[in-house]
Amino acid sequence: MTDREATITTTAAIGGARLAWMAGAAAVSFALLVLLGLAALQFTAAQPPVPLIWPAAGITLALSFRCGWPAALGAALGATVLHGAIGTPIWPALGLGLATGVAGIASAATLRRLHFDPTFRRVRDAILLLAVGGGLTAVLSAVGGAMVVAGLTPDFAATFGLCWIADAMGMILLAPPLLAMRAPRMSTREVLEATSWVLAGVLFVYWVYAGGLSSPIALASSYAVFPLVLAVALRFGAAITGITVASVAAVALLCTGLDKGPFAQTSMVANLLSLHAHLAMLGVTGLVLAAARTERDAADEQAREHLRTLARAGRINAMSSMAAGIAHEVNQPLSAVNSYAHAAQRMLRDGRAPEEIADTLERVVKGNERAAAIVRRVRTFLRTGDGERARADLNTLACEAIELTVPEYRRQRVSLTSDRTSRVLMVDVDPVAIRQVVVNLLQNALDAVHEAPDERLRWVRVKTRAIDESHEAELMVEDSGPGLPAEERHHLFEPLVTGRSGGTGLGLAIVRSLVEAHGGRVEAGDAEGGGALFRIRIPSAAKSTNKEAA
Repeated sequence: MTDREATITTTAAIGGARLAWMAGAAAVSFALLVLLGLAALQFTAAQPPVPLIWPAAGITLALSFRCGWPAALGAALGATVLHGAIGTPIWPALGLGLATGVAGIASAATLRRLHFDPTFRRVRDAILLLAVGGGLTAVLSAVGGAMVVAGLTPDFAATFGLCWIADAMGMILLAPPLLAMRAPRMSTREVLEATSWVLAGVLFVYWVYAGGLSSPIALASSYAVFPLVLAVALRFGAAITGITVASVAAVALLCTGLDKGPFAQTSMVANLLSLHAHLAMLGVTGLVLAAARTERDAADEQAREHLRTLARAGRINAMSSMAAGIAHEVNQPLSAVNSYAHAAQRMLRDGRAPEEIADTLERVVKGNERAAAIVRRVRTFLRTGDGERARADLNTLACEAIELTVPEYRRQRVSLTSDRTSRVLMVDVDPVAIRQVVVNLLQNALDAVHEAPDERLRWVRVKTRAIDESHEAELMVEDSGPGLPAEERHHLFEPLVTGRSGGTGLGLAIVRSLVEAHGGRVEAGDAEGGGALFRIRIPSAAKSTNKEAA
């Protein structure tokens, strides 16, 4: 096959797939509108003869947004068939079908222009759908229906009002789930849980509306579905919330149409209008709350991402401050390796026995391992795997942080001692974050002690202990510096606030953010010798386990 023939074949395949997709979108829209429309025709008022709930606006808006004009064409054909089935003359039926399709295309284009997100990631998206769906789609569809039924007569306004309510209700109940549904991203457990919530709502509404309760009790009980829908909105988001609302609405409409339930009091029109107000509040509340929950989760994730970025910047800043000490520490084993390697070469030239050279080569290996260990500690400290929680010993994390800072302490001739408890202090933390907390505190302490007049009085001490009363693990860093000025303590942990020349103001802000992200707290005070004392407390793993068990 030539390149030209291959290109033609590929183009034909793509064109055929596109045509099949367009036909499928039109067929789905047509079938869904006809199926739900036939059900809605069972709730037709006697005068004026219009359905009291109509699915065209919701289906056409949602599918036109998702699939484009083929879905609008399918909906237009479906609306035409439905109106023809109830006796509408062919030309008015075609006009109503055309109005349905145009309303869907115009509304979908408006939502796209306004950057509407069909997954309802913001409250703004829920408001946009309600405004465009109720103010454009439902209005255009209602105008067409009122013109066919009443024409330009005194009954036009009343007919338009009923048509608009019917279309708006169809939009509120059908558009959110059709827009928000995507390929499943939930685990099997989550799918089963969501199904259980939907079934619980359906069964509860059936129990309230089936006619077994007295009218006052049934009316009061009908509002108990609100907490259920709100719980679903907070747990699952817009798609499952929309499915839940549509499911309970179907049961409520069916029972009310059979003259059962709390809203079956007078005529069908009065009954369904009262039910519509109830369902509209339920649908709007659930949709807005689901969008608010998604927006809050996105904001929380953005805040966590900012914290991770800030923390990584802090680690790089800390390593840049310790670079000279790290370089000196690495240089020592590398220099030793170089010397031993040259010695081994000389011994080989002199014809020494292998067992005489073995000790020298062993020293080369050990020096290389020491340098590699230092580099490995630095790479571990700078890695980007933030947020990965694991159970670790706070003593071990403190020791690893101390190993990172020891070279710079040695270079600057500052004493760094450790008085860690012999008890194991297990905590559920991100090890990288806690190492950074300790490194930042040690770096700040190192900067502070340089203000001590006598080099022999420059020291920093790290302590750990368990606090059994509050089930916490505590780490303290104290120094022999000048201490903390009283005027700085109230904003000590604020970002971009620093009391030393050349400081970035990030170190203590990162410390507080990381500790609080682990459910802990950090405090600053005076050490016994007059310097500064920083204390962090983190819930122990035993406390976390007890909470989970409870």
